Amino acid sequence: PIISCRYCLVKSDRLLAEETKLISQLSEQVLDQACRDVGQWIRSGHQDLRLAVNLSPIEVEHPRFVETLMERVNANQFPPGNLEIEITENVIMNDLEQISQKLRELADMNVRIAIDDFGTGYSSLNYLHRLPIHTLKVDQSFVQAIRGGVDDACIVNAIVAMAHGLKLKIVAEGVETENQLQYLRTLGCQQVQGFFYGPAQPASNINKLLTQTTIRTALSG
Repeated sequence: PIISCRYCLVKSDRLLAEETKLISQLSEQVLDQACRDVGQWIRSGHQDLRLAVNLSPIEVEHPRFVETLMERVNANQFPPGNLEIEITENVIMNDLEQISQKLRELADMNVRIAIDDFGTGYSSLNYLHRLPIHTLKVDQSFVQAIRGGVDDACIVNAIVAMAHGLKLKIVAEGVETENQLQYLRTLGCQQVQGFFYGPAQPASNINKLLTQTTIRTALSG
């Protein structure tokens, strides 16, 4: 499972921020807070934690996207190797050449790249082996189709098989039932996120959870 901490704007606020061109400034503030919190957890001993940041097309297409992102990361002393950015297929295909260059620059700095909502967008498989993609996130609409077995889950089957063939990590979004979880396990899906394990939590709750985990680990050791 993936520990999910809530650093986000609600959908209506995000749309308004994009329309008024304030999304970049607001996103920088959210990223600063996330880097501070997750960075502290990493420094306290949880080195495997990863901060996944969902980015809007406006942010990614900005000429100074890479510079701005890394400025925030460095200013908060956040380790780039623990950062993963999530973008959609449509963002990539809007300007494949420019986006490709930006992703390669980030990958060279150890930032991981994830394709969010995979399967709902352009779905040109050609870019998957051309770009430094590390993770595919299966859209929850396909996960929710897992009900009666193989016929209902044919798209999930195909995406997971393709990810394995390309040696990419796979994350299934929107897992809500034991049946979905067990089916994904049989496919070899490495990670899942969804309400089956719990909703996104505020940072204070995550901090308590990680503190309890540290105490239990120390006691068992």
